[in-house]
Amino acid sequence: MNGGQNVLDLASEIESELGRDTELREKFWANLMNDLGTDYESSLDRRFDISYAERNLVVFAMHDIATLYPIADERISSVRYVVELTAMEGNAISSSDLLERVWRTQDRIFRRWCQDESDEH
Repeated sequence: MNGGQNVLDLASEIESELGRDTELREKFWANLMNDLGTDYESSLDRRFDISYAERNLVVFAMHDIATLYPIADERISSVRYVVELTAMEGNAISSSDLLERVWRTQDRIFRRWCQDESDEH
């Protein structure tokens, strides 16, 4: 893919959302570098087309998906099954709503994690 954003582009966007909290920014970059690992250069070449993802992402609430659980027989350790989702498309969460929820949740989790880390030191 020639278009789209690379990892550093996305990281810069995320960093701008973190505000002026220097410690939070430092932890973000440390976690990112740790997650990319020693072969980070190959990761930097990957590109992500955000607009494509926004247009094509379909997400459903877990409670709307048919399930076989709980399984009453303890001798059964796992079950695989396929669920037809096309009839549920009216229940899908829009990508913009999902992204907003994800950003809010990630922000809360990350800030809580940073606070916990600060409390430990």
